[in-house]
Amino acid sequence: MSLFENPAEVYGFKPRATYALLIGTTVATVLIWLIQMVFHLDLSILFGLSLPGLLHGWVWQVVSYLFLHGGTWHLLANMLGLFFVGPELERSLGRNRFLGAYFLCGILAGLGWILLSYLGWIFFAGFKFAACIGASGALFGLLGIFGGLYPTRQVTLLVFFILPVTLKARNLVFVLMAVSVIFLIKDSGNVAHAAHLAGGVAGYLYGRRRRLDLDSDYAVVSPPAHSRSLLQRLQFWKRPHLKIHRIEPGIAPEEIDAVLDKINRFGYASLNRTEMDILDRASREMRNRR
Repeated sequence: MSLFENPAEVYGFKPRATYALLIGTTVATVLIWLIQMVFHLDLSILFGLSLPGLLHGWVWQVVSYLFLHGGTWHLLANMLGLFFVGPELERSLGRNRFLGAYFLCGILAGLGWILLSYLGWIFFAGFKFAACIGASGALFGLLGIFGGLYPTRQVTLLVFFILPVTLKARNLVFVLMAVSVIFLIKDSGNVAHAAHLAGGVAGYLYGRRRRLDLDSDYAVVSPPAHSRSLLQRLQFWKRPHLKIHRIEPGIAPEEIDAVLDKINRFGYASLNRTEMDILDRASREMRNRR
């Protein structure tokens, strides 16, 4: 598989919600750019998120700001992140829950930006108007969900696009949050670090809760990171091959294989009560042997 091949296609799963977000965000952003260029209007005042806008009753801003971007690189970076992380989470959470989580993280990221930023300006720098735009807060939320759902999943990043660094998904989330806090304290640049922080924290807490609900530790393991090539480790969004160590007597291996195949194709959210019970029994057996 190439680095940019969509991993969801391997399992016959179509991440339609991810595609819809990618297309919808790109089209909306480009359309707004065209309107601003032709009519010389600043639509960020109307659709970007700001405290004066919310106080004015423009409540749609908590969602509409996700579809505005400040430039080509801003849009490209967010859409690439969504392309790589989205299919995996959509397969795990299910389409409707994935969409709900995306917008929930985006809304909480925006409200967190308003709270943290305006508190800082009021107490330290004085009030100044600013509008938050871009899907980065929702994207940080998805990264937080990924770290909460798969805390020990090995993720390999290219630092400065050259140096490969491998760390656990949970640690990646913590590093990103720490960086956001540092930049938030320094108040550097025009980047909405408060939105990144709020979105990431909200996503991580949501992912942790979903992991507890689904009990995703079902008697399955992923191959260790050192047994895979560098290219395979860079493809952190690709679901590793799953296998059962040992199963309870009375559970046919074919049943386990069928359940794991369904997980790979449609995610944990697609399992019914009987299939969840099969994995739960296998999980209890493995935990008893630890």
